Amino acid sequence: MAKRYRYSFTKRKEGTLGKWSFGMFFLGLAFFVLAIVFTFIHNSRYGLVLRNTMAISSALIYVYGFIIGLKSLGKKEVNHRFGTFGTVLNGMMIFFWTSIIIL
Repeated sequence: MAKRYRYSFTKRKEGTLGKWSFGMFFLGLAFFVLAIVFTFIHNSRYGLVLRNTMAISSALIYVYGFIIGLKSLGKKEVNHRFGTFGTVLNGMMIFFWTSIIIL
């Protein structure tokens, strides 16, 4: 009779830092979209200050989300799905912002 192998996968819960990193991506994206909307709505000096504040906040949120994502990948006994997604997406947006600033 053939041997039956039974595999059991433990259900690991998601890391909280990974969820925060993934959430930081969406928060930074919301600030980025608001900066674009304020650019089209307000053409005054107030609009310029508000747009720049939102854009810088968005960039800083991406950097913070990237750092949190890297910390979450170092944790043991947790699932790294959200940490990986958050780190990659925040890293892509940091690259995007850097390329905009350079150009």
